[in-house]
Amino acid sequence: MRFVLLILLILEGTYGMGQGKGPFPPIIRKLASVHGPVNTISFTNDPFIHGLPYPHENTGATFLKTKAELLALVNGTGRVYALDSLSGEYNWRRLDSTYFSGYNIDCLTFYADSTVWSFGGYGLWNNNGNLRYYAKNKFEWEIKPLNLEIPHIFDNSDLYWLDTANARLYMLGTRFVNDGLKDNSIQEKEIGHKTWCLDIRNGNWEALGESPDTALRVVAYSPWGMLAFRNGIPTIADFAHNRYLAANATGDKKFSAYSSSTKHKNLAFFVDSTLYFGDFDQYIDSMTISRADFTDSGVAIYTPFLSGNSRTLWFLAVLPLMAAGVLVYYKRKKPVVAMAAEIVEQDPLALLDERDRSLLQSIYHATRNNRTSDIDTINSILGVSNKSSEIQKRQRSDALNAINHKIAKVLQTNAEVIIRTRSEQDGRTYYYTVNPDLLEPLGSLLNKQK
Repeated sequence: MRFVLLILLILEGTYGMGQGKGPFPPIIRKLASVHGPVNTISFTNDPFIHGLPYPHENTGATFLKTKAELLALVNGTGRVYALDSLSGEYNWRRLDSTYFSGYNIDCLTFYADSTVWSFGGYGLWNNNGNLRYYAKNKFEWEIKPLNLEIPHIFDNSDLYWLDTANARLYMLGTRFVNDGLKDNSIQEKEIGHKTWCLDIRNGNWEALGESPDTALRVVAYSPWGMLAFRNGIPTIADFAHNRYLAANATGDKKFSAYSSSTKHKNLAFFVDSTLYFGDFDQYIDSMTISRADFTDSGVAIYTPFLSGNSRTLWFLAVLPLMAAGVLVYYKRKKPVVAMAAEIVEQDPLALLDERDRSLLQSIYHATRNNRTSDIDTINSILGVSNKSSEIQKRQRSDALNAINHKIAKVLQTNAEVIIRTRSEQDGRTYYYTVNPDLLEPLGSLLNKQK
């Protein structure tokens, strides 16, 4: 009898039902009604399905529309749920038999080649670069062998792109964490600061070129590339042609409604050329955009690698130009510096992206009013409150380092602009303020912003 009860409990946990939290959100209803596959991007980790076991009861999900059904994949687990009803009380029916979890936190989940995939993620003290696929006939996940392991964790500040037509995954600025290693610098040098392309069908990674660090916030997979806000400008990362497409005046006007909206956005996805976005309550909105709303910015996503012979020929060809460039540089050095100073004079925060600007202004106003900024406040401004502690730490570090490095140059100082102070009550807690010696100069700088 005990054995039978045990089997029933296992089956209930493995093939049970889950109920959505609250009424059926219109954004989810819209996604479920789409004919054909759709990949989405979730902006939060807000809990969505009732009845999940500890420690996943407050965990969010990634939503994928396949050819046949709408799936919800619980973040940080291998759990796969299918929507069971499209009206009234909506339920999610569990499909998989996954038992273990915690190895794929902040992985990338997507649908391509009629298959549900899961790549990367964090867990057990390190990132992984495993590509997993859901085997429907076995109700479990299997590993797809790759020629290289490129570990990665994903958040909304990472630039990547899914070319589902050709079954390729592009990633930019690969970074990873492995707490089991004393020094990650060798591995980071080998795979970091490059754009990589994975051919999902044959399992081969290829390094396409060198990539600069880019501050952005991804929005959705568009028909032309990854839609994102790059330095506050609506942009499409067109990996197929290695270029950034920036919104023109028409496109910028269309996106102003999206940017200025104070409504919470949990989910976004494209259906043809229409972008749908909304929350898990009753908010939904959409806008139609076209390729004509964007123009080539002239900026490449990556600098392609050169072969050995090509590199030699290239060097010999440009050597005279390099010499001439040095002469021109010294002749025009002062005008270039003056031009940079003019740009900073017009907009002293031009060196920072939109997110870091908001953070700097928030910490400045708090310090001016004799208040400190805690970690929770900073996480909220950076949009990572619902992310893992590792991602939160990385995003805080990147943002604060960017502010200290760039604004210190504008203020012509070697001192840190934002300083960290340990709490007297709890030595594990830190608070952030503007350096008292730089409070007045920074205030004058911010007041110049137009």
